[in-house]
Amino acid sequence: MKRSYWKKSLAWFLYEYQNLKQASLFHATSVSEIESIRRLGFRQPIALINHAVSLPFLETPPSLSGLIGLFPQLYKKRWLLCLARLHPVKGLDNLLLIWQKLVADFPEWHLVIAGPDSGGYQAQLERLVSELHLHESVTFTGMVSGALKAAAFYYADLFVLPTHSENFGIAIAEALSYEVPVVTTQAAPWAELESHQCGWWVPDDREAIATALTTAMQLSPSERKAMGQRGRELVASRYTWDAIGQEMAEVYRWLVWGGEPPACVLM
Repeated sequence: MKRSYWKKSLAWFLYEYQNLKQASLFHATSVSEIESIRRLGFRQPIALINHAVSLPFLETPPSLSGLIGLFPQLYKKRWLLCLARLHPVKGLDNLLLIWQKLVADFPEWHLVIAGPDSGGYQAQLERLVSELHLHESVTFTGMVSGALKAAAFYYADLFVLPTHSENFGIAIAEALSYEVPVVTTQAAPWAELESHQCGWWVPDDREAIATALTTAMQLSPSERKAMGQRGRELVASRYTWDAIGQEMAEVYRWLVWGGEPPACVLM
């Protein structure tokens, strides 16, 4: 609502509020979305069903040559990957300020920031990289997809998303599906990172993020691999299309036929 406020307010008062008021059920992907719906005054049932990802086939590694050909500075480095839309809400300026403090202690690591530019924000981040003298340890790849995206995840040693606000964070699920442990903030609904011991879920402040990154990068490759495997197990059990599809089917059956609501439906 803060963006294009007047247009959205007009739509809200003319028709959108009435549309939502007549809905039989809302579908939310996180607790924070449920809280937002309730704050607006809607009292209909809400189905809490996560987004889904496809589990990648890891037995055959994707080709590394495409990424290395485009970005040779990544060769023989450990990758700290951040894959996100380049926007202020993702906390990327904080990440660069944190990275400046850590890079001297981790010269074998390279920060890879992958994702599409949003409103020219990449230019601001590149200026910050220049001011912080981080040219040799930070790479912006732009948007990656297909084989390049698969390689970015597969060969990453650690994934970080220092977000200020996130309704779900699909890239976190994708990273876990590739057995990559994750560091993110409590602005993303991923407390499972800690309960399943596959990452770090920390307050949205630089010191907490820096501490988590330091701990993660100091682990041995085998320790990070074990965390990543637990993350893939979490995704396989809760975030695949089969699991999500079954929950959605149960919700639709309940809407049509009634009876006891599924466990994912909050009344």
